[in-house]
Amino acid sequence: MHAVGGVFLAVDADLPKAAWAAYTVAGARDAIMDERLSLVWLDVAIGRYTEGAAILSELETSYEGMDGEAAWMRAADRYAALAQSPA
Repeated sequence: MHAVGGVFLAVDADLPKAAWAAYTVAGARDAIMDERLSLVWLDVAIGRYTEGAAILSELETSYEGMDGEAAWMRAADRYAALAQSPA
């Protein structure tokens, strides 16, 4: 897990911090990294938030398709927007 996203967030991390962590995984994803492991990490980082879980759910439905790379970039953009929102 550390190879995918660095350090785990504290349990009391707020949504912007969790979204920033999710952005770093979705946006700077290594093509060699197992995408399923990245999805698990994202769920740990942001899945407990309604907004984050919705983005993750959309990503899970399309990350393996023809539009997979674009799906990762859309998720990264949406996580970045959440990271900039007030806590």
